[in-house]
Amino acid sequence: MNLLTGSGLEEDWLTEKQKKVLKLREKGYTQSEIARKTDTTRSNICVIEKNARRNIEKSKNTLEIAKLLKYPVRFEIDREVDIYDIPRIIFRKADDKNIKINISGPELLRKVREKANLAFEDNKLIGKVEVGISRDGSLAINGVRKAR
Repeated sequence: MNLLTGSGLEEDWLTEKQKKVLKLREKGYTQSEIARKTDTTRSNICVIEKNARRNIEKSKNTLEIAKLLKYPVRFEIDREVDIYDIPRIIFRKADDKNIKINISGPELLRKVREKANLAFEDNKLIGKVEVGISRDGSLAINGVRKAR
C-alpha cells in the first residue's frame, strides 16, 4: 500500500495537492522547484506543506487518543509536573489497580520523553500528558501542548 498516493485506502486527511507536495519533497525537490513544476508560488507550496504536516500530526494524535480509550486505566497528568515525577505517578496508578508495568523506571521516563515531548519545556509540563495502562501493563502515552 502506498500512503502518499492513497492506493489501498478509502480516504485520508490529505488533499491530492498535499500528497503531491509531500511526495516531491521526499524526492528532494525544494519548495521553489515544486512551485515552478505546479505553476504556483513558493509561499503557496509552503502553506500546502505546512497544512499537510499539521494534518499528519493531528492524525497521529487521534490514533494515540483512540488507543488510550481502549485502556482500562486512563488518567491525565496536569501542567507544571516535573518530568521526573511522572514515572512515580504512573507506577502508583498501576499499583492502585494491581497492574504491574512491564518496563523499568528509566525506560518509562524515556518513553514519556519520546511520546510527550511537545508537552514539556525545561522538564516541566506545559500541557498535559494522557496515560493509559492496559491489564497486561503496557502503556499508551499522549502529550498535548497547551498555550501558556
